[in-house]
Amino acid sequence: INKVRGVFIMQSELLLLPVVKILLIAVFFLAVLIEIKTAGTGIGALLGIIAAGALFFSEYMAGNVSFWEIIIFLIGVIFITIEIILPGIGLFAIIGMLAIFYSFIMALGGNMAAFYALLLSLLIAIIFFALKIKKIPSSKLWNNVVLKDSESSIEGFSSSLDYSSLLGKKGVVIAKLRPAGSIE
Repeated sequence: INKVRGVFIMQSELLLLPVVKILLIAVFFLAVLIEIKTAGTGIGALLGIIAAGALFFSEYMAGNVSFWEIIIFLIGVIFITIEIILPGIGLFAIIGMLAIFYSFIMALGGNMAAFYALLLSLLIAIIFFALKIKKIPSSKLWNNVVLKDSESSIEGFSSSLDYSSLLGKKGVVIAKLRPAGSIE
């Protein structure tokens, strides 16, 4: 029993290292991005729950986090879920994200170093996601968010009328040309 307890304590101490905390939060953020990209598979959600659970469990066992931080995190998840189920203007999602950010900052110590650690975690997740985005399958939600088609002039698209025939010609200004106006 002491051997098992010693291994558990070693694992708990490993999870309390600042680098590991940053990586766990980065995994959480990465999992959220993956879940958005692959909506419906649940792989991202499961990975995020495991990462957040490991962080909060280790911090709770060390006495660094109370139930309030965990409850705030869960409230944030609930608000984001409400926004997904009942799409609105994003208010619930924003409140949910702020609650999750706040709970992570409090779990990391509640100071500026914790804020910077959270930003670093988010940056790590975004960079890793950007590097692997092509290999992750896409969902309908992702396809609605990301523009895949380009609208080039070769394909017949134009954002304005073609005035190239007027280049080099002379005209009379009838309105001040700052930054646009009219000519005859």
